[in-house]
Amino acid sequence: MAGIPFWVRAVVLFIGIVLSYVLGVRKGAAWGKALVALFVLCLVGMVLHRAFSARGRLPSHDEEAAGERTLARLLGEGLKEHLKPGSRIFIFSGFDPELEGEMIYTWPHWEKGLAEGLDDPDWQRVALYWTGDEPAVEDFSAGLAGLEGQIDAVISFLPLPADFSRCSIYQLAERPKVAAYFYLGEHQERLEVTEVIRQLLENGEIEAAVFRERLSLTLYTPDKLP
Repeated sequence: MAGIPFWVRAVVLFIGIVLSYVLGVRKGAAWGKALVALFVLCLVGMVLHRAFSARGRLPSHDEEAAGERTLARLLGEGLKEHLKPGSRIFIFSGFDPELEGEMIYTWPHWEKGLAEGLDDPDWQRVALYWTGDEPAVEDFSAGLAGLEGQIDAVISFLPLPADFSRCSIYQLAERPKVAAYFYLGEHQERLEVTEVIRQLLENGEIEAAVFRERLSLTLYTPDKLP
């Protein structure tokens, strides 16, 4: 049935609904309601499948994994020229540590992607800190508070606020390099997000930003602004 055009299948199901109603439901036959419900469910399912197929489809498990790995690889690429092998990196994440399953699934893809992007399989994760979904600059500073030892970079898998320069790392004699992932939040316009990225890069506050727009990821640096 996969080779039959969508509109033909839709018409057949619609006709089935009409006939089941006229010949069954209107005459009080019990099978009429069952068939109407079945045809309606088939039609709704077919429409939803089409809506999420091709460009608008929901990603598969493998595609989600590849997407997480690509994101991490781009973040790593943005910092590669600034870091030495074996660099110590602090990771900010939007995953609640109590949702252990999500992190167990996602982290291996981030780890491999970062190693590929940095071209450094020996990079070190200093910490993985959950900031919440919409972190303020104070949340980032709180995560870094009391950190022992030097860190070479900060990578955030969450968007940075426009006032990120108030973060505690900018008070250090030699601040860590920074890369962050940005995407459109609820009720946000594209220009609003890209202006934050541009400002942070132009002011030398971060070294790289990866921006998601629909299904595409773009790496921005001071040499390649949005």
